[in-house]
Amino acid sequence: MLVSSLAGVAQADDPKPADAKPQGPALPPAVVIVQESNGFPGGERATRLAPQRVAVQGSHLRVLDPTHGYALYVDLAKKEVFEVDVSRKEYVHRPFAYYEKYRDQRNKTLDDQKNEFVQGLKRREGKVGELRSWKNEYRKIGGDPEAPGKLVARLQHYANESKKITLLVDREPKEVTVEHYVIRENQADRPIFDLWVTRDVELPVDLFRFYRELGTFSKPVTDKLLELKGTIVHCDAVLDTGTFFRVFKTRVKEIRHERPTLAPVFTPKPPFTKVDPDAKKVTVGSPTKGTIKCAQCGETIEGKVTEFREPWGKRRRFPLCGADCRRKLIRKLVAERKKGN
Repeated sequence: MLVSSLAGVAQADDPKPADAKPQGPALPPAVVIVQESNGFPGGERATRLAPQRVAVQGSHLRVLDPTHGYALYVDLAKKEVFEVDVSRKEYVHRPFAYYEKYRDQRNKTLDDQKNEFVQGLKRREGKVGELRSWKNEYRKIGGDPEAPGKLVARLQHYANESKKITLLVDREPKEVTVEHYVIRENQADRPIFDLWVTRDVELPVDLFRFYRELGTFSKPVTDKLLELKGTIVHCDAVLDTGTFFRVFKTRVKEIRHERPTLAPVFTPKPPFTKVDPDAKKVTVGSPTKGTIKCAQCGETIEGKVTEFREPWGKRRRFPLCGADCRRKLIRKLVAERKKGN
């Protein structure tokens, strides 16, 4: 079992009622959620939908995925994330500051899109049909033709789409009503959040807080999460920076008002070892010295090779000689992708 495999990383759930009187100091609110999911913001490893157990206690969240031998631990108080690979006995530690890169990449993409849109307006000046089409294309990707570069999030409630579903609540079937909400950037076709929420089951914890405070989504979008009242049942969260694309899917199956045992300080123990994938070098095909060329500049790479994997399509791998060529290659691939679309 995953829980036993993670003995040095996380404690097993302690199935005590959440309102049980603690021995010693008062414990923060807690809940256990059983769901199907392919990942959670903060984790960079994506999987297919699989059963997961999510334990939340105060500012701590733990996700266990026994199917993929995977665990995620988020600590809001210390502003850090641990991502654990059980089969490899490895873990990655990231401070919240790490996720600022997503906002930076997204802001740069928005700025590039704005500049391209403005230049396109000049080229199409006086051509009514082309101007209309150009503005519509900009709107579809989330731009505002009337205020290029401005980002406004919109919360939409589809009241006529409410429906009833059955959840397990404290191990008993319960019929609940779920309502459909989406959060979009401007008038983009694809929403950032596509949510089904119920007010028939209350959680003693604020799950939205983990989406907000990680910082992977824009502030206008996370501010809209504050307006939502209720418990997430289904959630599709889209993270698209222009160079990185992922859809985090969650389908809640069961809610237990139990108290998990989550350590106030998360400390991985042997045999789990820390790795740094961002600094990690890989040798492509175990080449002899001088046989691999940089995919961007064409120069021969001495020694080990830094590798970039395309985050879409065929997920091609590219050997690179350094950070500057990596940035240039990403810009080129993004431009090729836009042109192809």
